[in-house]
Amino acid sequence: MNDIANPKIVAIIVTYNSEQFIGTCLDSLLSEGYDNLEILVVDNDSKDKTIDVLADYKNIILIKRPNEGFGRSANLATEVVHESDYIFFLNPDTKIEIGFINSIKPYLIKYLNENVIIIPQQQTFNKEFLTCGNGMDIFGFSRWYQSIDEINKVFYADGAALVITKRAFEKLGGFDPDYFMFHEDVDLSWKAHLLGIHFIQAQDAIVYHWSGGCLEGGALKNGKLTTSTTRRYFGERNCLTSLLKNYSSFTLIWLLPISVIMNLCEMIFFLILLKPKISLCYIRAYMWNLSNLKCILIKRREIQNKRVVPDKEIMEKMCWTSAKIRLFLGIGLPKFISH
Repeated sequence: MNDIANPKIVAIIVTYNSEQFIGTCLDSLLSEGYDNLEILVVDNDSKDKTIDVLADYKNIILIKRPNEGFGRSANLATEVVHESDYIFFLNPDTKIEIGFINSIKPYLIKYLNENVIIIPQQQTFNKEFLTCGNGMDIFGFSRWYQSIDEINKVFYADGAALVITKRAFEKLGGFDPDYFMFHEDVDLSWKAHLLGIHFIQAQDAIVYHWSGGCLEGGALKNGKLTTSTTRRYFGERNCLTSLLKNYSSFTLIWLLPISVIMNLCEMIFFLILLKPKISLCYIRAYMWNLSNLKCILIKRREIQNKRVVPDKEIMEKMCWTSAKIRLFLGIGLPKFISH
């Protein structure tokens, strides 16, 4: 299809109220001067001046649409792409390091004809380590690592900077369009494990990530975590959906009750702390899954029919101790902000 020595890359960026960051992101991509790079931006009905900023970039493809969430918009963008070897999903609050494409190109060439997900290293804009592949506990909660050397089990690729062969993305059926935001990358990676798709760490390809540029919080920085009730709601909601879709029936029989009990304990804990809005997030998350259970079970059947790797093998790549408890013991309660 394309030049083997210069694989075709389509960078897909989904924006929402990203005027502060999107220019820097696009400039970093364009400054690479890579001829086989196409940039596609999907704006989810931004209310700020994002569209005005994007108007200054004539060499990108811009799609404007109602805000139906990240996954649905990202999937739509891939349908617009007719020819590409790799899809590079990139958050608007990022910029790639100078020479990024030269750093990642050896991986692109080596795995051109394979179904793989390539994980660049993410750093803060102050060049502090963020991630190069995250872990996950058996309950679907992220396990963040503090350094490259600490990484021992990579379960998912952070969606802020994720490179995937187009053929692999199509095989996976894309992101779940009903997640709206958060956890789509975990679910996509989980499906990748189920289908035997491999993950490759590209530690020398650096992406700088602000984290929380469009919705504050969500990343562990300097040993501290800031989050919000919005993040907690979507996180718990989509995490539960992923458990229901991706685990085998046998695993769900024993694991789901434990997960529910743990969530109940968390709800009671936040009530004791006089934080009922946080407890309400869990109730809303369960209610959403119950009201959408029919659709979830249809997706579950499709995934389970396609899987080629058993839970036993996949769970060896997970952490068996609760990542939430580990995080709490390490840094204490996260700071909740009001959105």
